[in-house]
This record gives sequence, structure tokens and C-alpha cells, in this order.
Amino acid sequence: MKFSFSETVWDKPHNWWLEVADSAGSLGLLSYLAIFGAAAWYLVKQNSHESRQQILGRIILLATIVAYAVQSLFLFETSNSLLLFFFILACISSTYTSAALQSPIVGSSIIAVQRRLTWICYPVFLILAIIIWKYNVLPLQASYNLSQAHAALDSERWAKHAEHTLAVPVSFAMENGIFLAEHFVQLDKANISITSELVVTAAKKVAKNLEQEAALNPLNPTPLVWAGQIYLILGEKVDPRYYAVAEQMLLGAQALSPHKQEFLFLLGRLYLLTKDFSKAIAVQQQAVAAAPYINTSHWFLGLTDVASGERTKGLAEIEQALSLGYQPTLPQQLYIIDLYTQEQKYDTVIEWYKKLLVTDPENIGWQVKLATAYALIGNKPAALRTVEHALQLFPPLRPEAEKFIKQFKLK
Repeated sequence: MKFSFSETVWDKPHNWWLEVADSAGSLGLLSYLAIFGAAAWYLVKQNSHESRQQILGRIILLATIVAYAVQSLFLFETSNSLLLFFFILACISSTYTSAALQSPIVGSSIIAVQRRLTWICYPVFLILAIIIWKYNVLPLQASYNLSQAHAALDSERWAKHAEHTLAVPVSFAMENGIFLAEHFVQLDKANISITSELVVTAAKKVAKNLEQEAALNPLNPTPLVWAGQIYLILGEKVDPRYYAVAEQMLLGAQALSPHKQEFLFLLGRLYLLTKDFSKAIAVQQQAVAAAPYINTSHWFLGLTDVASGERTKGLAEIEQALSLGYQPTLPQQLYIIDLYTQEQKYDTVIEWYKKLLVTDPENIGWQVKLATAYALIGNKPAALRTVEHALQLFPPLRPEAEKFIKQFKLK
């Protein structure tokens, strides 16, 4: 959808050589090639004092570095592949150092340098330990708890791991908050209860985290909109007083990105829940104006019109959404049929039930409602055929069917 959260730009070709050439230029590409060239040149060099086992090791390493270079034509680098790359280079370096130590002159020079540099190693190791703890161990801990929260099938487990995730200080706290909020919204959509004290407390902490990140990133609307969604759900399911905070967050996000449709949809939902129909219609009309060719905009405007009492107007917007390709779910289809029934557009009701019965021809309820629609427009033969077909599928329906036939004088 236009103006959505989705990333639509793919910026990594599945060819690492091409990526290096494009991002680092010809000099960068030549430098990268030099690494492979130097490694291959050393492995190809012959040493008369080497054993057959050492020669075999060189051949294996040469095949490995060549294979890595070839696979880079079809993939891009990741942290996992880089670990493998540097491990290969370390193995090649190890064989070079072992060979150099066998030379009395070179070997003694290397040992002397190693002794001079020994005193530097201890502070370097300490600094590395601090860096690894801050930038590897803590992020790994946070990522583990985040993955557990994201995999949670119940809100209590989500809450437990959400709190553990937020307790770890990491540089990507905003991303953690967004992922936690996203799964909280998914749990709510799945009709999983989110009203326990533990879950509400965790949800509020996630929202507060996102508010803090929004203050640190004042031009980024994303943390605000996710915090707004959490407060919106809490207002609907826990306490209506959260609606005011949700409105503040969502309006802040909209101010930063006025044409983002999700923000307008969420504001429309908020105003529907608070029964502020004039504001709900205004923001949904704004969404339609921003992208009149997007079917979802018309769908939500139609729902808002119907909720405000403008059923005919709302149905027209829903029809516009359908004409633009909107695919309603089964509950939404039944809702549309109910609207047409209230408008007494029974010909349209018949067409919708015919479509539904193609997917479930043995649904007795739909068969009966189809027969009723036929009877209401005066098509008695079609109504009778539909009732008789329903009786074939479900004979215990006969007493009600006889009453129906008598009521509409189908015989």
C-alpha cells in the first residue's frame, strides 16, 4: 500500500562483487580482489620442505577460497558469511606463519616482535572484552528475549519477555519497542486477552519506551504510531482514559507524516471507538483524498459512514472499494449482505449468497436466506427450488420449511 510501513526498496543485489564495485568503486573492488589474490598466490607457492599432508592442506584451502569467491557472485555478505571468510583467511595466515617460523632469520624476527607487542595485548584484550560485552553479549541477550516475546502465543509470556527485552540497554531500543508493539497488536487481533495486570504493565512499559525513543528521534513518526496503537488497544480493552494518550501519539505521528494512510485509519478507528463520528469521517475522507485509487481508503470511509448512521452513503463507499479490488473476508461479506438487506436491495443480496454458496454449497443457513430473498422479490419458483434443496440437505428443516412455504404462498 502506498504510504505504508512496508519496505519496498531492495538495495542489495545477490552479487557481492557487484555490490563492492558499486559502493566502493574500482579502487575498492581492486583492494577486495587483492585479498583473494594474495591468499591464492601464497597457497599456490611451492615449498620443497613441505610434506604431502601440508600440500593437501594448501589444496583444500585454495579450493575453499575459490569456492567462496564464486559463491559471492550469487549472494551478498552477512555476518555469518563474514565469520566464515575471516576463518578461512585465519587458516591461510596460520599456515604462512608456521612456514615463516621454520626460517631462522624470519622466525627470530617474528618472535622478537611478538615479545615487544606482548605488553599491548592486555589492555587491548580488556577493551575488546568491554566492546564485546556492550555490542555483542547485551544485544544477543536482548535479541533472545525479543525472539521469545515475538514467538509467544499468549499475552502473559509476551509480557514476561517484553520486560526482559526492555531491561537490557542496547542501541536498538526503538526497534525492540516497535517489534514488541507489533506482536502486542497481533495478539489483540487474534482475540487473545490482554487485560491482566502483568500484560497491561508490560504494554505500558513498551509504550513508554517508544515515547522516549520518539523524543530522541523527533522526526521519526514510527515510535509514536506504535505507542499510539498500544494505547488505543488499552483504551478499548482496559480503560477508556487511554484514548486521550492514543490520540496524542497518533496526532503527533500524523503531523510528521500527514499523508500516511495507516495513521489516518488508526485515527479514524480511535474516533469511531470514542463515537466522535465527525472527526472519524473527516480523517477517513482525508485518507481517500490522499489516494482515491486505494480500495482500503474507501472501505474504511464506508464503515465510518455506516457507523455514523449514513448507511446509504457508507454502502456507496463500500461498493467503490469493491470496484477497486477490495477482497472482503467472510465476516465482512456477511456484513455487506446485511447492509443490502437493510436497504432492501434483495437482488444484490441474492447475488452475494449465490457467490457464497459456491464456496460452501451445503450451508443451510445461506440456503434459507437465499430462499427468503427470492420470496421477497416475488420469484416464487426460485424460492421454492431453494427451500426444497435445503430440505434435501437437512430433512429436519421440514416443519420450518412448510411454514415458510405457507407464509409466502409458494405453492
